[in-house]
Amino acid sequence: MNRTVRNGLAVATMAGGLFLLGQAAASAEEVTATSSSTDGTAVTVVDAGVSAPGGSAEGTTAENTGDATGGAGSNAGSATSSATVAVEATNVHSDGNGSPTTSVGPATNTSTGGNGGAGSVAVTSSGDTAAGGGTASAPAVTASSESVGTGGGSSDTGASTAVSAPVTAGGGTATGTLAGNGGNATGGAGDNAGSATSGAGVGVGCEDLHSDGNCSPTTTVGGATNTSTGGNGGAGTIVVGASGNTTAGGGTATGGSVTASAESVDFGDFLEWLRVNGYEYDSVAGTVVSTPVRAGGGTAEGQLAGNDGNATGGAGSNVGSATSGAVVTVVCFNYKSHSTCNPVTTTGAVTNTSTGGNGGAGTITVVATGTTTAGGGSATGGSTTGTSEAVGFGGTGAGTVVTAPVRAGGGDAIGNDAINSGSAQGGNGSNVGSAHSGATVVVVCFNYKSDHNCNPVTTTGAATNTSTGGNGGNGTIAVSASGTTSAGGGTATGGSTTGTSEAVGLGGASAGTVVTAPVRAGGGTAQGNLALNEGSATGGNGHNLGSAYSGASVTVVCFNYKSDHNCNPVTTTGAATNTSTGGNGGNGGIAVSASGNTSAGGGTATRGAVSGSSEAVSFGGSSSATTEVVAGVRAGGGTAVGNTATNSGNAQGGSGRNLGYASSEATVVVVCFNYKSHDNCNPVTTTGAATNTSTGGNGGDAVIVVDAHGDTTAGGGCVGTCPAPGPEHPTEPSTPAEPVTPAQPAAPAEHPATAPAAHPVAVVHPAAAPAAHVVSTGRVAPAAVTHSSASDAELAYTGADLGAPFALGLLALAAGLGLTTASRRRRLQEV
Repeated sequence: MNRTVRNGLAVATMAGGLFLLGQAAASAEEVTATSSSTDGTAVTVVDAGVSAPGGSAEGTTAENTGDATGGAGSNAGSATSSATVAVEATNVHSDGNGSPTTSVGPATNTSTGGNGGAGSVAVTSSGDTAAGGGTASAPAVTASSESVGTGGGSSDTGASTAVSAPVTAGGGTATGTLAGNGGNATGGAGDNAGSATSGAGVGVGCEDLHSDGNCSPTTTVGGATNTSTGGNGGAGTIVVGASGNTTAGGGTATGGSVTASAESVDFGDFLEWLRVNGYEYDSVAGTVVSTPVRAGGGTAEGQLAGNDGNATGGAGSNVGSATSGAVVTVVCFNYKSHSTCNPVTTTGAVTNTSTGGNGGAGTITVVATGTTTAGGGSATGGSTTGTSEAVGFGGTGAGTVVTAPVRAGGGDAIGNDAINSGSAQGGNGSNVGSAHSGATVVVVCFNYKSDHNCNPVTTTGAATNTSTGGNGGNGTIAVSASGTTSAGGGTATGGSTTGTSEAVGLGGASAGTVVTAPVRAGGGTAQGNLALNEGSATGGNGHNLGSAYSGASVTVVCFNYKSDHNCNPVTTTGAATNTSTGGNGGNGGIAVSASGNTSAGGGTATRGAVSGSSEAVSFGGSSSATTEVVAGVRAGGGTAVGNTATNSGNAQGGSGRNLGYASSEATVVVVCFNYKSHDNCNPVTTTGAATNTSTGGNGGDAVIVVDAHGDTTAGGGCVGTCPAPGPEHPTEPSTPAEPVTPAQPAAPAEHPATAPAAHPVAVVHPAAAPAAHVVSTGRVAPAAVTHSSASDAELAYTGADLGAPFALGLLALAAGLGLTTASRRRRLQEV
């Protein structure tokens, strides 16, 4: 293997090793490295990477998995009258005696139910969460290699310089506050049972023999009155709230000034050639520079409020009843007696007033609010210069590979999430009220030659029930996510990038330059707030059952023997009246709302000054100069997805129910047996009406409201001269203003005077060297003699795409050296 190939492989080996080096952190101090060699090879390798990771912040967390259950309220009240009154009178030849008056007091109960306790769960997490982006500033790096050959014979000289100076600044990662609940909230049940019962018994027995004006009893039995109010069910309430601002700053990466040069000069071979004219002598110079600059965009994820628990209102209940079972019995035996046994009996009214207990509400409120901001990265390329110069009097080769990509990532912002999967159930309201009159009045008279006897007046009290049903509790779910979500686009500014190769030789000469300097700015990605509900909201059922029942029984039995004006009873049974109002069903309501503006800024990409030149001068053999410049510029547009409000839960109103009835089944029986009797058994009987007034309970409403609103804006990318960021490009506190592109350094002194100033597209070569000139934003093989200029909007290559430019430049260098060696051998054979 000849020396030219060996030297080319040496350069390729060093470039590949450099490319595989990891990015290590370095201080921001100046880095200088120099290698020199006489009659040998000078090699300089510099790794000066700078990395600054972004901060990470995670907001406060509040979580609950326990259950909250309100205690049950209960009450049971009752009033019972079981008094017994017995009167017995025997009159013989007695007048004006034994007209008893009896009174039994009422049975009265007033009962108020105990309310169920509330079950309440409140989980709140708040506070601002901020993560700053990393700031990485590259040091000034200067690396050079110089090899000078002065000896004779078969000496070879080579100079190789490899510089890796990546700059990476990571964006911050911020995750907002979290409020989570997996517990259930259950309100306690309210309950009441009240009753009033009159079971008084009154018995009057009279026996009159030749007696007048005796045994006309007056009996009064008090009413049974119950007033009962049901206990309300406790509310079941869950409140989950997450609030605060979440901010993640984008990284700021600033490239430093990087200068790399390799110079190889061989004079010894020229002297030897003059004397002998038969040696192969080579001079090779190779320079590889890699200075990627990358700034990551911030990642911000807003607040999360989540609930998996159920909220259930406690049931309200009431049972009230009033019952009269009074029994009045009057028995008279009259023998030749007059104006005796004309009883007056009254049984009290039966009255029940019953109000049902309302069911407690089941309420779930989930709220996530706050501003979510992710700043875009800011990357500014530094000044990068790579120079290779080879001067020899045999075959010479100079190769320069410069890779200086600049990339700024856009911010990634995800808004607040409010998520509920729990169900809200309103408690049922219930009421049962009844009034029942079952009074019994019995009058039995035996008259033998007796007049004006046994004309009873009997009255049984009315049965009245007023019943109001308990209302079902509401089931309500409110899920709300609000706040502004913004992601800034990246700002990428290319630095000044210059690559130069120069080869001068008496034999073949080859010069190759590859410059890759893409600039890419990513657009921001913003996803708005999410409000999601999967739970069902169901209103509790309202219930009422009211009844009034009159089952009074009046019996009059008269036996008259030669008796006049007897057994003309007047009987009245009270009415049965029911007024019943049904309980209303609770409402089932679901409200899901996502609001706030969503904006994603487009990237801003500005190309720096990029130039590449190659010059090959040969005074005897063939020469080849190849230049490739890849300088694509890409600015990505923003991507904005607006707010989302989604509901898959059901809303169902509770049923309203009422059942009311009034029934009169009073029984009046009058039995008369008259023998030679006059003006007897003319009864007057009145039975009270049965009246029912019933109002049905209304069913609850079912309402679902799903609302997503807010402006959604995505800014387009901008290449070149861009306007100042508007509302669609928010400037974040953690993202610095766009830095000014560093001034372009002066051209190296070893460049020919005819070399033009560096600019993005035009490269002028000296007339003495036939050169292939390629300027492209795409990928073009070095050997192609074409000119193409693609759109700036085409894909630019990032720091991860360095392998292809390296390989391309090294292939160009090796190919040129091979041609030089072949040409030189042919000349020697001719001589």
